[in-house]
Amino acid sequence: ANSSDFRKFPFDNILTSADFIFQDVDLSTSPRYNPEISMMEGNEILYEWEINDHRLNCCDTQLYGQGVLQTLEYSFDLNRKSFYYILKIILPVIFLVYLSFSVFYIRARELESKLAVSMGSLLTLVAYNFVFGDDVPKLNYLTALDKYILLSYIFCCIPTFMSIWFSRFVLANQKK
Repeated sequence: ANSSDFRKFPFDNILTSADFIFQDVDLSTSPRYNPEISMMEGNEILYEWEINDHRLNCCDTQLYGQGVLQTLEYSFDLNRKSFYYILKIILPVIFLVYLSFSVFYIRARELESKLAVSMGSLLTLVAYNFVFGDDVPKLNYLTALDKYILLSYIFCCIPTFMSIWFSRFVLANQKK
């Protein structure tokens, strides 16, 4: 059984559990079993996830005909390690949006230069989204990262529209 909600991706959490049913086997948890050691060892081999909690519930016993059924339940609480997504996706997108706003340092008369910078930033952002497209889950709803990317498109388009709008005022003032 899994409980996962990717709406906060890449800052999400997954609760997962597995029940194992054994017939005619005497199960008992060893007194030496330590969930902290399991979590520490698991966190060393999991690259994308961090184990927050781990439980081993043993031995729900039920009679079955002339035998015995025992249930062993493993449960994990996992948090995604989001540093990769921050470093490889979020920070470069922030840089591209800032780059698109650099058009305001170019004189208003140089509309072609302004449009080249802003459109270049927008096209680079679109191309960059194709590059990391395989790193994000394909879901039929928007995640936090999807909303961030859509917002970055809007912010990357703002300098383009403002450059065109301001250039009309500059041209109108030059004709007077």
